[in-house]
Amino acid sequence: MSYTELIKETLNILDLNVIFEENCLRKEKINGQIKTTFPTVLHFDEFKSVRQVSGAMSFIILNGQTRKLFDIVENRQLSYLERYFNRFPLSVRENVQFIVIDIYTPYVFLVKKCFPKAKLIIDRFHIVQHIGRIFRNHRITWTNYLLKSSSLAFKTYLTETELVDRLLSCSVELTQRYTLYQDFLYAVHKRNQTYFDALNYPYSNGQLECLNNHIKVLKRNAYGFRNFYNFKLRIFVQQGQAIQTK
Repeated sequence: MSYTELIKETLNILDLNVIFEENCLRKEKINGQIKTTFPTVLHFDEFKSVRQVSGAMSFIILNGQTRKLFDIVENRQLSYLERYFNRFPLSVRENVQFIVIDIYTPYVFLVKKCFPKAKLIIDRFHIVQHIGRIFRNHRITWTNYLLKSSSLAFKTYLTETELVDRLLSCSVELTQRYTLYQDFLYAVHKRNQTYFDALNYPYSNGQLECLNNHIKVLKRNAYGFRNFYNFKLRIFVQQGQAIQTK
């Protein structure tokens, strides 16, 4: 007996009779036949999974049209995901028009290989986060250098504006990078497409990040899960996507 069948049998004993499909794909009945389809917009991300999963990270997919959970794949490694998506005909995968991801390089290769007609969108939150971290590291490096090599002191009380002005007055390079960073943030706030193409589209992984937080709370409240498929089923139940028939 497979683990999925065991779950079904256990749920039937509990008089829940939950319908559970392992791939959780949306299906449409066309001319009397069941056809598996992808939505036109997909969102990719990952979350901390159970110990038995290689790399401890599982892959999660959000339906960008309905804003609902689409599927959860056990492993986020590129070879594993390629096998997962290649199970479906190319004609089905070509239905996807947009895919939103974070700055995880294997996802870029995955989209190019498995979804040849899809437009790849890097989530704007992760772009801003990445650039912010780069500037922060540069600022810390320069601050440490200035504290060791000059008489610059911060022991007196300074407002935030005075602190920034004092740092910028000591380094032309830091001033240039700070100005560029502020221009970038202003462009994002005003949705200026000059800096990156992601602002041309209304899609972001905000809903998926929210779902990941719900998964973390679920896992913490359950004191963890030992088996991935049990964890996956519980997530779908929590999202109201495991259908209770009686």
